[in-house]
Amino acid sequence: MSVPAVQSDERTAELAVMERMLAASRGCFSFSLAVCNSPALRDWIIARVKLAFPKIHLVSVPPGTIDVYTCVIGQPNGPVPCDGIFIVGLEHSVPNDETRARHTIRSLNASRDLWQRRYACPVVFWLPEYAIPLLARDGPDFWRYLSHHFEFVSERSGVAAGIQDRGTGDFPLVAGLPLDQKHFRIAELQQRVREADELIAKDPDHSGQLARHCVRWLDELGALFYALADYQHAEDTFRKGLVIAEKLGDAEQSTAQFYNDLGNVYLDRAEFDKAREHYARGLKIYEKALGPEHAYAATIVNNLGSVLQAVGDLPGARQAYERALKIDEKAFGPEHPHVGIRLNNLGSVLRALGDLPGARQASERALKIDEKAFGPEHPNVATDVNNLGGVFKELGDLPGARQAFERALKIDERAFGPEHPNVAVEVNNLGSVLKALGDLPGAKQAYERALMIDEKAFGPDHPNVATIVNNLGSVLKALGDLPGAIQAFERALGIFKKFLGDEHPKTQGVQGNLDGVKKLLPETHQPPE
Repeated sequence: MSVPAVQSDERTAELAVMERMLAASRGCFSFSLAVCNSPALRDWIIARVKLAFPKIHLVSVPPGTIDVYTCVIGQPNGPVPCDGIFIVGLEHSVPNDETRARHTIRSLNASRDLWQRRYACPVVFWLPEYAIPLLARDGPDFWRYLSHHFEFVSERSGVAAGIQDRGTGDFPLVAGLPLDQKHFRIAELQQRVREADELIAKDPDHSGQLARHCVRWLDELGALFYALADYQHAEDTFRKGLVIAEKLGDAEQSTAQFYNDLGNVYLDRAEFDKAREHYARGLKIYEKALGPEHAYAATIVNNLGSVLQAVGDLPGARQAYERALKIDEKAFGPEHPHVGIRLNNLGSVLRALGDLPGARQASERALKIDEKAFGPEHPNVATDVNNLGGVFKELGDLPGARQAFERALKIDERAFGPEHPNVAVEVNNLGSVLKALGDLPGAKQAYERALMIDEKAFGPDHPNVATIVNNLGSVLKALGDLPGAIQAFERALGIFKKFLGDEHPKTQGVQGNLDGVKKLLPETHQPPE
């Protein structure tokens, strides 16, 4: 079988990664995307993979298929059990025409959860690269479900490159992966980067495309470290990606994104000057390359607002959020989900400024946008409802807050399952309103559930865990369990000191809680210093 010319080293490296994924995922469901423009090359690759995994089940989707899931499950000699399912022929149902492709992509998006319920094996969709931006835009839930992305193309076209750069650093489900899957993905990406480093060292003059892949892998790897609050490894990884992106010379968007990623690390570490500096550098690149009103710039303007809010410059933060909102309204229209994100952030600073009616208005507008775009049961809607619950709580409407938090919780449990970090956020918030309502046992139960979820997702020593442990300590104090409260506050304090340092506001807040509860103990029960 003749094969179109593709850089052999890169193809070999991607094949090795695909085979490692198949070996590691035996008996486990996953979604993957294999990008290949040539049917002949695709068939050659699949033949190679089947030598090592003969039980790969190949499904060729007939032209004009809209419901791919029904097509696959209706195949004779069904694909269970097997080493994996490879779905080919999708280029006929997802043509390079967004109007004609939209129906199939939206069907894929709607069927996302059905695949996991049916199959306990990897499912790999083979598509040409022109389909990447169509899939990312019209199938956002399906897109975010992808755990692996394999590329068997010699050069990236401009239309696909834009989506790749937009996606760089945007891994919204990274935090939701179970802890063991995070570590598995880290190990896989580290292996990819090592192999790429070796290949680039052998032939640095002809490794530009491989270097671009490496940039993408480093950004995802850094995002995983960031999700684990391993800030030093995250910083080192993003810094390495930045160096490669700058050397490429034509990867301005990736360069800007790495500055944004580093800003996120510094913001979480309360290194506010560094965060602001890196956000500003990323923004300058975007503004020079794309103009000050481009949607990509809005993300960093928004993040600059987060720095300003963190240092107490609430008017400056409001101004930044309003600028980001204005950019996205102009770029996408007033009812786009991106606008909903900006409204939620604006609502947060309005709450901090004490403008609760304004915060409520912003949250309600965001909710209306997302309900129209996604329907009433989408995770984006859960975020809006959760934020609105926070406004209700501050307005003193505790029953309204409880209702909002319970609705958000129900949506995310349905979307992600009962042990996802998003669920922990809502359970934690529900605990806060139960405490305010005087239901201390209910609040304790909620915090303990949230703690169990985040310990499983992030491990026992993560800032998210510390936040919940601190909340649990406050309930234990209210219940009169002062030794238990001290133990909780001491644990939270140790985690925050480890990750954020002694001077971080969160560290100092927990220190104050600990000092306060110690004063309530009789002198004979004072713990030793």
